[in-house]
Formats: sequence, C-alpha cells, structure tokens
Amino acid sequence: MTTINPRTRNDSGEQIKVAGMAADIYGSPDSRPPLLLLPGLTFDRRIWQPVLDYLARLDPGRHILSLDLPGHGGSPDQLPHSMDHVVALIHEAVMEAELDAPVVVGHSISGGFASMYASQFATRGVVNVDALPDIEQFVQLLQSAERQIRGDGFAGVWTMIEQSLRLDLLPPSARAAVARTSDPRQDLVVSYWDEILTKSLDDQTARVADGIAAVAKAGVPYLLVIGSEPPPDVAEVLHHALPQLDIEVWPDTGHFPHLAYPDRFAARLAATAWWQRMPESQQMKPTEMDRVIDAHFDAERRGDVAAILETVSKEISHETFGSGLTGLQGKDAVRQFYEALSAELSIDGYTTVRRLYGDSHVWEEGIVDATAKGQPFGLEGGGRNFSYRLLHLFEFRDGLIAREFGIPDVASIMAQLPSAS
Repeated sequence: MTTINPRTRNDSGEQIKVAGMAADIYGSPDSRPPLLLLPGLTFDRRIWQPVLDYLARLDPGRHILSLDLPGHGGSPDQLPHSMDHVVALIHEAVMEAELDAPVVVGHSISGGFASMYASQFATRGVVNVDALPDIEQFVQLLQSAERQIRGDGFAGVWTMIEQSLRLDLLPPSARAAVARTSDPRQDLVVSYWDEILTKSLDDQTARVADGIAAVAKAGVPYLLVIGSEPPPDVAEVLHHALPQLDIEVWPDTGHFPHLAYPDRFAARLAATAWWQRMPESQQMKPTEMDRVIDAHFDAERRGDVAAILETVSKEISHETFGSGLTGLQGKDAVRQFYEALSAELSIDGYTTVRRLYGDSHVWEEGIVDATAKGQPFGLEGGGRNFSYRLLHLFEFRDGLIAREFGIPDVASIMAQLPSAS
C-alpha cells in the first residue's frame, strides 16, 4: 500500500503511484469532497490539465486525484481490463490515496467507470462527460465490426470513431491536447472493448440499468455533460431511472465539452464542493436565493451601489477575475469596487442563461450588455457598446450574499474593445 505524504500540497500536484497506477495528487483533505479524475480510453491524465489550470484558481487547495487507467500514460497494464477489475483497481487507488467518498469525474468510457464506481462504493456524486448510458447503438456498431477491430481493419475502424468525436469543433489548443495525450494502440483498445465485443447486448444493457438503479438508490448528485442533444425518449428514460440526474448539453463541442470550455467545466467541478447536505436550518430555497440575486443584478443595472450593498453580508468576500482586484473583504471594499466599476461602464442589460443550485449557493451564467464609459478592464472604452458572458458564484449566509466570485469572458471583451494606450 502506498503511503501518501500528508503535507499540504500546492496546486501544481505531486506525482504518486496508487494501486500500481500513475497519478497526480493535489491539495489536502478538507470539508470539500475530493475529486477523482478519470480520462477516457487511450488518453492519459494530462488531458485534464486545461481544466486543472482553471480549477486551481476557482477552487484552490481542492483534494484531487488524477489517475492514469491501467495501460495508459505511466500506468502499466493490469489485466484484464474488464469493468469489474478496472473499477476495483480505481477503488484501491482511492483507498491508498485516502480520498473520502470522492466526486468521481469520468470522460467517455470512464463515464461508465464513474457510474459503476458510484453504484458500488461511497461517493458524493458523479460527473459524466459525454458517456450517454444508452449504449445499444454503440455496442451494435462495435460487434458488427469485431473482425476488423481485432484484425487488420482496426486503423479504419478507429478513424471512423475519431471522425465521430468531432475534433473539428474544438479550438486548436484543445485539438493539440487531444493529439498529445492519446495513444490509440490496438492491443489496448481491444482489451478495453473485449466485454463489449463478446457479451450479449441484453446482458450489457441490463448491467447498465442495474448500475443506474444502484446510483439512484444512493441518491448522490449526477451531472451528465454532453456535446449534443440526446434523443428526447432517451433523456426521458434516464430522468425516470435516475431522478437526481442533471443533463447539460453544450452544443457544438462534440465528444470533448470539457476541452471546448475548460473554464466552464472547471466551474462545474468547483460547484461540487457543495455536494453534501447542510443542516436544513442553514439552507436557502432556490426561490429565496433567486430573490436576492435578482435584486443584486437589478441594482447593478441601475448603478445603485447602496442597493447592491443591501444584498450582501457585512463580511462579504468579493473577487472579479481579470479586474486586478482580488480578495476584497467587507462592505467598504465592495462599495469602492462598484463605485469604480460604475465609472468605467454602465450595464444596459443582463440576461440569465442558467442557474445551478446547491445548499445555500448558486452558479449563475449570464450575458451582460454594457457601454464602456471609461476604461473597463484597462481597455479603451470610448462609449462603445459590447457584450460578454459572465459566470458568477454566489454563496449565502443568513439570507445574504456572503461571497461573490465573478468570471467575465475577458477574451471576448478584449476582442471588442481596443487596448488602452
């Protein structure tokens, strides 16, 4: 058994071996549930780096284990690569790394591993990246091409699979990350697909259904992030089988929504810090949080700083990424921020795209329409109109906003406003 150094780690991580597998471990245990990151078939753990870079800022010090599956990256083969054996090895790694009931994050085939793990072992939730549990079509496709997959036709089949992943939808940096971290060896792929190729479709769909039922019974949160809209009948069946399921469709991202928008995905992972029940006396209902947030945004639109301060607590913690002002504490500091912001721009409109609720916290995504009166974000305004996407984390205490963390799409703003001379 591997002994893990209990010292506090920074967000650059520490390389370790757990259950015979190569891994990076970050942070130290605290009240937040740890994260377990599992890459997809042929990928090593470096595939998560764009997300980890943002997560280090959004959720610093989070206890994270990023794992290379058997036969991937720095991990040697540990045969067989069956579902049961791989999930057992993952659990052994979790135990050796001393992760207490992690949120299991899996991409592609590891979305299945994450689900199966949650059906057998203690977790505080699952984040499944583009692994729709409706496997019938995929199984039939692979079984119809078994001879080619196991023989000289593997390269052709793999090319067909790659084309279906829609890498063309990704920005160049993400496509480079995919190419850099993937090693599609025939022996490895065939080994992981062996159960799919050899077991009957009925057996496989029954196993998936049993796993989903076990996760539903556990009652843990389950977030499915996918790159295209699922068939309505499939979504309906999944919601019925897994009532806690939350499906997010990130259109035009193909098989890699987490790489298309690593900042957005990191925000989703940061929000899982609240995937644990709080005492009911400390919880706010979504409608109560909506009331405070709507009043906060309405005051911002009107430039009414006094009304903004009525929505926040006396000990408010405030940060806006890219503003140059970090870690503002207390109403006086926040007042100065909003007074300075009002001098630089006026908010003409705000549209909420979505809100994700937890126990006394909300992740908000919206679109801001503004006029640059001065030099917002150090850019030359000149009275120009511009718009940008804005992510917000609001945490509440005693019915007021106790923490506000904003992430504006600075790249979009820079594209619309010239640099100040």
